[in-house]
Amino acid sequence: MSRNLYKNPFIRRNGTIFEWISMSNGFAWISVLVFLIALYVVMGESVSGTSAIENAWIERAPIPVAMLVEGTATLSGWIYSFGLDSKDNSITFAYNPSTNVWIKKASMPTSSVYFGIAVYQSKIYIMGGAKFSNNQIENVDYDLNQVFDPATNNWSTKEPMPIKATAINANVVNNKIYVVSGYSLNGALLNFTQIYDPEANNWAIAKSSIPTPVAYYASGVINDKIYVAGGASSTSDSTNQLQIYDTQTDEWTIGAPLPTAVSQAVGTATLGIYAPPRLYVVGGRSVNSYFLKNNQIYDPQTNNWSAGKQFPNNPAGITQQGLTVTNFNDTLYFVGGTTQLLSGYYESTEQYIPENYNGTIPSPQVGVPPTANPFPTTTVAVFLIAVTVVVVCAYLVFYFTHLKRSNLRHK
Repeated sequence: MSRNLYKNPFIRRNGTIFEWISMSNGFAWISVLVFLIALYVVMGESVSGTSAIENAWIERAPIPVAMLVEGTATLSGWIYSFGLDSKDNSITFAYNPSTNVWIKKASMPTSSVYFGIAVYQSKIYIMGGAKFSNNQIENVDYDLNQVFDPATNNWSTKEPMPIKATAINANVVNNKIYVVSGYSLNGALLNFTQIYDPEANNWAIAKSSIPTPVAYYASGVINDKIYVAGGASSTSDSTNQLQIYDTQTDEWTIGAPLPTAVSQAVGTATLGIYAPPRLYVVGGRSVNSYFLKNNQIYDPQTNNWSAGKQFPNNPAGITQQGLTVTNFNDTLYFVGGTTQLLSGYYESTEQYIPENYNGTIPSPQVGVPPTANPFPTTTVAVFLIAVTVVVVCAYLVFYFTHLKRSNLRHK
């Protein structure tokens, strides 16, 4: 037995600790190793996520209640959405992207629509807006400054706005909150910018006026500049203007016009952390009042627009009025939406992955089908297992052929 063992050509004879390992055992270990690598790829990616996709949409867990979502913001790893339920009562939900779960939070003291929303330090500020009931805006606008503290799940009020405004956005730049233009329900478009200092709890009015006052616009901040895209003006229900406010110099400039004129679109900007700094203007209404799925992307360095993958088709027929957006780790989360004429609300939650994204994306959870395959983990696993099978089969053929020849030589 000993002589036959040492005649086996697959035994190592170099005097090392591996002398006892035959080639068959070696290939068995290699097969196990390849299988474990395949298992790691599948399990590891499902836990830690991936960044192997770009310019794509992923469907996430829907908000638990069909509601008119009017504002969404990101704070401390959570996404908060504020709005009204089907009975026009204020309602708040918080979403955890890492667990794909929504939970209910304390509601706004005074319900409102078309308000501005901003995050400063550890609190969420909701400013202005209008009263809404029976599927329509009432002739009541607000100067409210309502503040939500997620840590305590409580609301408070701060110094009200100097001038009531609705159909506005709020943007944070260098520790101040800027509310640009908007609409007053007395019939006037506002041509100024209201600036709130959260530390001092007071307001100021910028000296320079916006070139074209607008309401229902999209906006975002890149490098201390506020980009105001589209909106309704005194001459058109939907414009293609891009107005840029430099908060450092208090000056306005005009950028390249949007490819498609739009109002009631949602907007935000990627910050250059995991994706290039860009302004995104998604959805809205066109000049002829058609609802849009456009994803218009502006590059401030080149002053050019491009088209991203459109807002995904939805079997429920979702439209983009009433849609909200927030930046989470340089991906964009879109929550809500309404049907034509506000006849119904949707619970949709969609995540958009920008082009050239290099961050980590949480993998979709069970029961939430993605609209794009995040990573070909199954393909990789099948490939590795197939390689294992081929290697083992090749080895068996070689082993038994060599064994047969060896036996013939020793007869």
